[in-house]
Amino acid sequence: MIFENVSGLGNDIAAYHSSLAQDDPPPTTISIPLNVTAEMGSLSIDGDINFDYIITNRDFQVPNTLYPTGELVEITTKHHHLTDNTNLEMISLKGTASDGEILMFEVTNGADGLWGTGSDSVSFSQLSGDSIAPMDISASYVEQLMHNDGNVDVVVHWNFGVSWMWDDVDSIRWVSQAYDTDDETVWPAVSLSGQNGKKAVENDLQIDSFEVHDQFGRLLSNQYSTFYPYTMMDGSELNITGTVRFQDSTDARPAMSDYNVGLNLSGGLYQLTSGDDGTYHVLITPPTGLDTLVIVPEMITVGPTGSSLGAEDVTGNFANVQIRVDNAPPEVGPIEVNTPTGLQPAHGKVWDPTVPLSVFVTIDEGHARGEIVNLHYWRESVDDIDFDGIADADEYLSQIQPLTSGMTGQQQVNFAGIDVSGQSFNSPVHMWIEGTDWAGLTYQDGGTGGGAGAANSWASVIIATDEPTNLLASGYSLDRQLGYLLPGVTHTFSMQIEEPNGLNTLDNVSIMLCGDGSTNLGKLSYNPSRGTLWTATDSLVSPISVQTAQVSSTIILLSINFEISWNFPWEEGQNSCKPSISILDDFTTVASQNNIGSLSWSLDNQYIAIPDTIEDMTPPQVIADGVSIYLGQGDEFEMTGTVYYVGSGVVATFLPDDLEVEYTVIYGTQEITVSTGVNDDGTFKESMILPSRVPLVPEMNVTTSVLNMPGLGTSVSNSDASVTVDSKSPTVLFDQSAYPDSSLTIIESDRVDEVFITVTMVDEIGMIVGPLDVSWVYLRNNLPVAGSEGSAQLPMIDDGATKDIYQDTLDLTPLNGMKIEQGDQIAFWVTSTDRAGNEVSGMGSAAQPRIPTIRIMEFLGTYTRSVVNPTTAPIVGEMLTIQTFWENTGKRDGDFEVGLYELKTNSDGTSSWSMAFSTLRDGDITVVLDAQSSSVMHNFQWESWQEGQPILVLIVNQDFDNDNRMNVELSGINVQPVPIEKSSDNVMMIAIAAGALVVIGVGFMVIKNRDGEDYYYDDDDDSYYEETWESKEESTEDLDDEELDDED
Repeated sequence: MIFENVSGLGNDIAAYHSSLAQDDPPPTTISIPLNVTAEMGSLSIDGDINFDYIITNRDFQVPNTLYPTGELVEITTKHHHLTDNTNLEMISLKGTASDGEILMFEVTNGADGLWGTGSDSVSFSQLSGDSIAPMDISASYVEQLMHNDGNVDVVVHWNFGVSWMWDDVDSIRWVSQAYDTDDETVWPAVSLSGQNGKKAVENDLQIDSFEVHDQFGRLLSNQYSTFYPYTMMDGSELNITGTVRFQDSTDARPAMSDYNVGLNLSGGLYQLTSGDDGTYHVLITPPTGLDTLVIVPEMITVGPTGSSLGAEDVTGNFANVQIRVDNAPPEVGPIEVNTPTGLQPAHGKVWDPTVPLSVFVTIDEGHARGEIVNLHYWRESVDDIDFDGIADADEYLSQIQPLTSGMTGQQQVNFAGIDVSGQSFNSPVHMWIEGTDWAGLTYQDGGTGGGAGAANSWASVIIATDEPTNLLASGYSLDRQLGYLLPGVTHTFSMQIEEPNGLNTLDNVSIMLCGDGSTNLGKLSYNPSRGTLWTATDSLVSPISVQTAQVSSTIILLSINFEISWNFPWEEGQNSCKPSISILDDFTTVASQNNIGSLSWSLDNQYIAIPDTIEDMTPPQVIADGVSIYLGQGDEFEMTGTVYYVGSGVVATFLPDDLEVEYTVIYGTQEITVSTGVNDDGTFKESMILPSRVPLVPEMNVTTSVLNMPGLGTSVSNSDASVTVDSKSPTVLFDQSAYPDSSLTIIESDRVDEVFITVTMVDEIGMIVGPLDVSWVYLRNNLPVAGSEGSAQLPMIDDGATKDIYQDTLDLTPLNGMKIEQGDQIAFWVTSTDRAGNEVSGMGSAAQPRIPTIRIMEFLGTYTRSVVNPTTAPIVGEMLTIQTFWENTGKRDGDFEVGLYELKTNSDGTSSWSMAFSTLRDGDITVVLDAQSSSVMHNFQWESWQEGQPILVLIVNQDFDNDNRMNVELSGINVQPVPIEKSSDNVMMIAIAAGALVVIGVGFMVIKNRDGEDYYYDDDDDSYYEETWESKEESTEDLDDEELDDED
């Protein structure tokens, strides 16, 4: 046996080992080469190699599965050099995936070799795999830590992310090793991901939890509960929550942006809200009207949209959650009390104050019962804290009793007795029930349980001693119309009840409208305790409302409104009905009255349509006589009317929707009908067109009938209206034999303002009622003169069978004021129609007017000339006689009044009229002129009183304003002064000038008073004025000459 120690083999062994350890994975054993030469024998060699690695790569741990959670993955490796870590140049981490992907990370020592503890920092880099697992260089770092073997390790923290673009990988082999400055390394450290049946990389997701809570926070998705499926209230809110994880992981969850979960709610998909740590949630109100909700979550998206590869939803078939929708609120029966006859409704009961009030209720639930039921009660004499007599909600006391929660069906609950010993007489105890079913529906949702306040009380009990009930015989009334009740109309039955405990303590008041029979016909029932009014379907009476009034402390007036059906049976000639009354309390009749004869009634179930007006709708329109009218062939008429009840005569206003009125006319052998609807106020209106032919009988009735009568109602026909068809036009007769002076043969022109006219109308049926309308127009050259038209009415003086005579004096004066001339004519015709609207035909119609002869008759009296005696140049104070001459060229005698007046100028500059001598003495004279007379003379006297030319005017008929244009100014008179024997030239000139000024002044005043127009004369008389003023000038010149001669 030979023992030998050999040293100095380190380099050789290292090189040899390195050459044989290049495989990946490296071999677990390496053979040591040995060369022995011997001729024979055996050799046993064993021994140990004592060594220490120059570089140690310690074992490290890696995640068994990498997930793209959005968070960094950290792998920590440890390394140290045998002599000094500064000899380490670089450390690497390599991950070789089973899908061929390679991750290669490196970190290089700083120049000072201190691995970042000195002034130089280390440098991280990624050589491959950055598309699927990018290194976060800023998060990766190196530190040096003391190992428990006493060596200082270089600890590298490799931080990198995992991308959604890296699909599932079965395994990854991680190799970590350090290199010295000679780029040499020794045995690497190796670790594996994807062990124990797990993936090395996983990017598939699955929903791992799902919960549904109701609005009360109760879990509805617990399918292992004995009450599953749970119920919820229709329309209530659900709280949906749950989580998402990576496939088969325990706590690896995606970021909220990397997934979306939806909710399939009975076929409708709703988006849920993603949260942190893979959670999702939503508050949702399911659609109403469903009986059962089926809820299941669904993955909508896995991974970031467009940034994932191979990511799938691997949830599988997730168990759905079913929830029953409770649409039926729980019901609580009436509050009951125990009586000798068993449990009876407490409402309206009179309760002895010495006995505690113990009540019962029965709960009925079809889905899931709630947990408790609460009785609220209020005692007026005890609990009315504010003494206002009102049961305020906060004044109620309560009792709570438990229920068998979650169960269905009925459960009776008995509440403890309520102390009512402190209640005063007739004071109430108001009670109501509160509670919910498991889903949260209240009793009030189903219309049961009542509420706070007397009006909402579920039961009100009167605490008192029970007193008797009586009906007052004098307190009955039934509103009837002449003893009739009308179907479809609201009626009122009233009675007076004496009830000391109050009307609300009675259970039932029944009215039998037609006696106390064995059937329900005409029966109404009213429960005063509940205020409910009802009838049986075969009563044929509809209840409407109830009113009560307190007559005294114990007497109540009860009025019930009702309506009788149209199907109420009633036979013609049937005896009237007599009402009966019955009052029940605790199933016992406490008061009644049979066959109240004073309220007997009959049923008025017949309609009649009575016409109100009838109107001609075809021009010319004829005014009707009541509801009778005259029409022509083919005319249209409109008739209105009102529907009444036959017996009572009341207007029918509460009408069936399809009620109609039909008009019927028998026109010869043809029956003509039209129908129309009836308005809400009972009125109707419709028109009918008659045939365009002559009827057999002119006068025909218009019969009205009511159609579509409701129920057993009937209609009575009415024939008050009538139409008369007049087929012939009326004619005009100017009967000269009977009325020679008024038949429009000759009209004198000056008497057209009072023409006596008689017209005879000939018509078989008759003219329109009223005076006769006539018209006329003046003709000149056979053409109508515009503005000369006129119309008037002639009253009837004789209404004959076929002839009507009209007569009156008419004013035919042309309205345009035209002067009637020789050759002018008057066209006169009748515009009235007969009663059927037929226009006049023949002579006297608009087509052939009556044209009488116009005889021109007028008085044309006028002034012709005058003669002044003894001279036209008198001296002051001389009396002149003025002879005037007049003529009348017309054919009518006439006269007028004439006076001579002088227009004087007063001292104040105004003017006034002064009578001439003869007019002052005798007054105005009457000038009478016969037809076609001339040279009729009348004398006037005037005394000159002042020098100059006087203004003398013949005033006709006192018309000082000359409106009639007949006044005449007399000119040519020039009054001379009294002769003076001698005067100086200056005096003479002054006199002449003064005289001229006087004349000019008087003329100015005359012109001023005429207001710038011809005062007495028309424009045609200008030449007369010119002549007058010229003569005045000549007179003045003559006067001047004479004065000059005298002066000479």
